[in-house]
Amino acid sequence: NGGIESVTLILRSLRKQFLKKLKNKRYVGKFFMDHPKLNVGILKYPKKKFLRELELKSNKDGISYYGISLKKNEQFKKNLLNTYVRFEKINGYKRRVINFFGGNVEKDIYSIRCFFEMEPNKKNKIILNKKLKPKVNFNISKTEIKTMNILLEKIYSYFSTNPKLEKHMTFKKINMSTASHHMGGLIFPKLVNKNLKFNGLKNIYCCSSSVFPTSGSVNPTLTICALALRLGNYLIKKI
Repeated sequence: NGGIESVTLILRSLRKQFLKKLKNKRYVGKFFMDHPKLNVGILKYPKKKFLRELELKSNKDGISYYGISLKKNEQFKKNLLNTYVRFEKINGYKRRVINFFGGNVEKDIYSIRCFFEMEPNKKNKIILNKKLKPKVNFNISKTEIKTMNILLEKIYSYFSTNPKLEKHMTFKKINMSTASHHMGGLIFPKLVNKNLKFNGLKNIYCCSSSVFPTSGSVNPTLTICALALRLGNYLIKKI
């Protein structure tokens, strides 16, 4: 069960008056996080070799790319997040579709896509509707927007130093969507302890990304796997 499904199970159980001894029930579903993504603009740059080093690549082992984020010392100093952008070449089917609708996208045009790191926010939460289906209330914070703008201004400034720049970024808040990697909602230490056992309950554990107290900006899968191995070892010793 992933970040949303784990939370949904607990919310439904509480709605049916189960898990009465669960501590800190008011936190169930809150502090939801993922990696919202946003296309922030397009770029055509004369140094094609440079862009090709950054673009999304496919190979037999999967997909790889370079993400560009602010330096760690600047993040800490200005209380910013680890939001990053990546360059995705607009080609093939996507380019043909845009051209069909009058977009006139040439070759070697790159989409600049921003992936947010979200800060823990109680207002971002998972709730149940009347049919007991999950619904996510989702907001972008001022810190997340500030981080994105500072990062994009630096990237824009870098590429704008070249007078041959033909297309530059636009900072319109459009087409924002959630990514995968749902996290939070059953966060440590409010709802689970260091061994992932629910506070106040006996022999009920949660091992999913819903226990994450913060989100980061990269895939959480290996951390979940590590937590699963750790929990397995703990339960074996307990038995």
